[in-house]
Amino acid sequence: MSGEGNGAPSEAGPPRGQLERLRACIRAMGDISGSLSLGEILERLMESVMDILGAENCSLYLVDDQRERLSLAMSRGPLGSTIPRDKLLARGEKVPGRAWSEGRSLLLSPEDIGRGELASPEVARKDVVSMLAVPLIHRGRILGVAKITNRRDGRPFDAEDVEVFEFVCGQAASAIHLSFLHESELRHQRMRLEMDRASEVQRMLLPGERPEPPGLDVATHSRPCEAIGGDYLDLFPPPCGPETAYCLALGDISGHGTASALLMTTLRAYVRANAHLSCEPHRLLGEVNRLFTSDTYRGGHFCTLSFLTLDTAEGCMRWASAGHPYGLVFDPGEGSFHELSGSDPPIGCCTDKDFQGFNTCGLPPGAVVILCSDGLWEARDTAGEMFGIERVKAEVRAHAGKRAQDIVQAVLSSLEEFTEDRALEDDVTLAVFRRTSE
Repeated sequence: MSGEGNGAPSEAGPPRGQLERLRACIRAMGDISGSLSLGEILERLMESVMDILGAENCSLYLVDDQRERLSLAMSRGPLGSTIPRDKLLARGEKVPGRAWSEGRSLLLSPEDIGRGELASPEVARKDVVSMLAVPLIHRGRILGVAKITNRRDGRPFDAEDVEVFEFVCGQAASAIHLSFLHESELRHQRMRLEMDRASEVQRMLLPGERPEPPGLDVATHSRPCEAIGGDYLDLFPPPCGPETAYCLALGDISGHGTASALLMTTLRAYVRANAHLSCEPHRLLGEVNRLFTSDTYRGGHFCTLSFLTLDTAEGCMRWASAGHPYGLVFDPGEGSFHELSGSDPPIGCCTDKDFQGFNTCGLPPGAVVILCSDGLWEARDTAGEMFGIERVKAEVRAHAGKRAQDIVQAVLSSLEEFTEDRALEDDVTLAVFRRTSE
């Protein structure tokens, strides 16, 4: 009987061995993609390729972008276990480095491996029957290299093995990329949490509710431009002064952010400790400068700092300034401002420095003392113009008869209107003393 009536024969499916290998690859894809843990992904990759390809040895390298090296992440097998744990490879160095440099798979026989190209110093070319190195590539970026050496059945790897290995490594590269993203997000979350905690601690160090001596009205404001800042603000009764006196310290660490915030807490500790030893502002600055400079001279950090004490009973004020600009006193009777003197350099510029001390008496009722950091008057509008100290003076003059808190709020409202609520480029700190009676 003619075979014409039987129709065309169907195409043959893949051999049973290939079908089982395909199924194994699909299972491997699920296993490798089922975790966000880098260690688990690499373990599953290694187990899968050693099982599917019958590999006797396997080693996995990841790209260390900072050092621009391949770093050994994991290895198994009689030969793989001899690779040093701290192994680092440059581009083109040894077989994994070649695969990284060339960006392609390498199927090698002993004759294809150059002298000294084996990663383990204990392995000779005679120990290698066949080697296959495949880059772990995700969207054109090489994340690492996977390498297998020798089959358990003694046969060399072939082109089909290359295809299978590339398929599994492609899936693994995607999983590794997701693991990197996951770990990066976790690091950012931990960092945000730590920054929130640091910000909370820093807020605790700012002046809170405090008893004020009779005849004095005090208000302050401090806002960092980042989560934590480098401005220092402190208010406290002088440990060695009369009950009618009050101390104000305002400083500005160079820069802003985490480093400045750490130095700010150091500065605060030095000021607080030395306030118990000396009520003379210029002596206090001298000792704080000596301690601060000994800590920071290697890093070039410095800070401006003003320290003053005001005795409301006598209307007397003593102060010293280490490079801190624009300490002002407004006399409502005269309608004029007087700048607090002081031309000494900032804290941290030189170890042995004698600071000048100043004093004045007869501050009238209603007199307003203002200290601020340069982040206030250097704030800029959308055109790049600075807020300036004259705008601060205008708000103080217009609201001098009101509470200290009203004066602070007026300055801040003017600042927000001027900058149109643009993000701050520097920390802003403002303190106002207002003498209310004789």
